[in-house]
Parts: sequence; structure tokens; C-alpha cells
Amino acid sequence: MSDGFAFRFKAESQLILDAAEFIVYERVCCPFYNFESAVEPDANRLWLRLRGQNGIKEFIRYEFNIEE
Repeated sequence: MSDGFAFRFKAESQLILDAAEFIVYERVCCPFYNFESAVEPDANRLWLRLRGQNGIKEFIRYEFNIEE
């Protein structure tokens, strides 16, 4: 994704709740994020996407210690 990252997790109930809680808290400190979450029931996947304006990808890399 050119404007952010997509993270994939198993769609377990606790992980879905954790992702929702993460969004609740992160939007307070980082209102410039665009959060998207989706559950694929047939594939048992939870997707959490963090997107934003110019420079967001570098910011996310730094915050989450993601190597290029």
C-alpha cells in the first residue's frame, strides 16, 4: 500500500477486541491515521489497515519498528 500498511491476524475474538481497543486509543494520539478493520470469515483473517497522508508510511515504520 503506498499510503500505509495492512496487518493480517487470525480472526480470533480476543484479537478482534484488541484491534478495536488499539483503534480507540490510537485515534486519540494519532488523529491523522485512517483506520480500517475487516474480518474475512471464510479465511479466518482480521485485517487492520493504517493509512494516511504524505509521510505516514515512514511514520508507521518508525513507530512500529518496521524495516524496509
